[in-house]
Amino acid sequence: MKEKGLQLPKAEQFILQQQLIKFSERAGRSITLNKLIDDWRYFVAEVERGYSWDTYEYDNDLVWRDLLQAVLDLDLPTLTDQLNKLLLPWDERFRAATYEQPMLIDDAPASDRWWQRRTPRIKIKD
Repeated sequence: MKEKGLQLPKAEQFILQQQLIKFSERAGRSITLNKLIDDWRYFVAEVERGYSWDTYEYDNDLVWRDLLQAVLDLDLPTLTDQLNKLLLPWDERFRAATYEQPMLIDDAPASDRWWQRRTPRIKIKD
């Protein structure tokens, strides 16, 4: 598999492709791992510059990281290792460009989908 230079065993390629097919069917368009990674990178860069859309769109754009996490949750050793290495610098940049919102009592645990509880440092227009 040549997605972002990933070299995966055949069994992991198959499982990944099955997951991407499910994503594509739900979205009604083709979803590839390259597209998910590129969209997360673009979003992070946009947040660093100052996110120009509203809160609804910001929350909607977080789906790219949600889908990448769903891929990581497949728990495929080679894929997880390689994808984590690709995401690490972008996740760090996202953390640096955002701040953590205080958790409400009914929020998910702090370790679960950390990006969902972050707000851009440069104010979102509403």
